Amino acid sequence: MKMRFTALVIVLMLLTFALPFAAQKKAGRYTPPIFDDTCLFPHDYTNKYYALNGIEAPNILGRHDGNDFLSVIGASSNPSHNNVRVLVTLPAYGENGEIRFWAPLGEINEFGFINDQNGTTAKDIASFSPMYVFPNANDPGLAAFTNMRQAALIDDSNLGYYYKSNPLGLRSIIVVNFTDKAFNTKEGMYLMNLMKKKNGAALDDTPIIKSFTDLQEMAKADLISLQPRAANSFPQIGGSYLLSVPIPFTGKSSAIAPDSFLFTVTKKGVPLEGEAMFVTQFGCLQKYGSYCY
Repeated sequence: MKMRFTALVIVLMLLTFALPFAAQKKAGRYTPPIFDDTCLFPHDYTNKYYALNGIEAPNILGRHDGNDFLSVIGASSNPSHNNVRVLVTLPAYGENGEIRFWAPLGEINEFGFINDQNGTTAKDIASFSPMYVFPNANDPGLAAFTNMRQAALIDDSNLGYYYKSNPLGLRSIIVVNFTDKAFNTKEGMYLMNLMKKKNGAALDDTPIIKSFTDLQEMAKADLISLQPRAANSFPQIGGSYLLSVPIPFTGKSSAIAPDSFLFTVTKKGVPLEGEAMFVTQFGCLQKYGSYCY
């Protein structure tokens, strides 16, 4: 009887340790629902999904592989995804100056579009959804999004008139630089100072441009140039078009994965005063699952 009791205790002890271990193994195989995998856990897409949307996947420049310190290997419940989850997040302004976050998937040049109707549609979508970038003066506008004087500006105001959606976050890249008039004329200096007082200073002490209205005003006064980003003779550095995942999607509950990180413009290791809200709101999305107001 004593031996039976002892055996029963041992079995119960084994079960006590085995059940949590089994639960941990089951939790390790948990795959989030499709919405979370698309928004909370952005992934690279399969070659088939890229092709269906007009993109030659092998020609994507800077595509994540899960071992580049900007992404990891992670399963997804979304059949359009592969197993590469993107960790790096970048900030941007919307056309009205609203806060936007996005995950980069890579860049393409002209040869990145398939030569069929899907490729033509993809190129049209990119043209209707420009991203304006602001490189440092010593950057020719061809490097990746790592040497900017401020956050990018996204304009989706024209997309809805032509296409209902932009599944691959395709964007033409437009490089914004200041002209000589901005620095060498009284009118230019006056308008530059007004814009700086309103929006704050960029990394090079030029004014931050936070909305499409700001962009139009500066362009109308001939204080900035707007040039499509030229294809680089060294394709591994950058392309003329961007692939991205918006975070979060408009009108949905939003959050950012705990292991994601923000890459934003800093000066001596400190975020720009005029763009500190990006860091604050990124932290709120990551910690609380919503913006802080």
